[in-house]
Amino acid sequence: MKIFTTSFVAGLMAAAAFAQNQDSVKISPQNPSPMVEYTRAHERIRPRDYDGLHASYMPERKVLAEGGVIDSTGLVAFIRFAYEAAQPESGKKFLITHSEIFPGTFVSTTEASDFILKTLGIKRDAVLKWGPLGMQQLSVARRGRFEVQGFAGNTAPDHVDHLHALGEFLRQLP
Repeated sequence: MKIFTTSFVAGLMAAAAFAQNQDSVKISPQNPSPMVEYTRAHERIRPRDYDGLHASYMPERKVLAEGGVIDSTGLVAFIRFAYEAAQPESGKKFLITHSEIFPGTFVSTTEASDFILKTLGIKRDAVLKWGPLGMQQLSVARRGRFEVQGFAGNTAPDHVDHLHALGEFLRQLP
């Protein structure tokens, strides 16, 4: 199983890969087919917080530099999947890429990625190299088949570059 994410598509792919391991996912029966005598249950994914690396500060809007902490509720599924991908025998792959945009009112993708790495005890290394579409890569962290790549850029076009580079990032999956 392969997972790649930018801040745009992080959750959708992780949720799909993670659904089979979530206790909270409800099983809904499949519509019966006139061609078979039985149906099997299919797991359904609720669309909640799986569209990106989203987290809030506690207290609300109090950034880390001012003493706030990260409410990791929205990151639990990503942490779990990253842990599994970090185990080479799992066969799962998970790549997170992020820019340096700091929204200030909610946790940035850099802060969320750092939280995941810290939780798993993985160190981020500084690098300076060119990435897809002329993006400038500043950091990398990896264990097993889990990898985080950090890129320069704090504007909307820098953010969107991750989506446009999706094909290249998929080819890089560890």
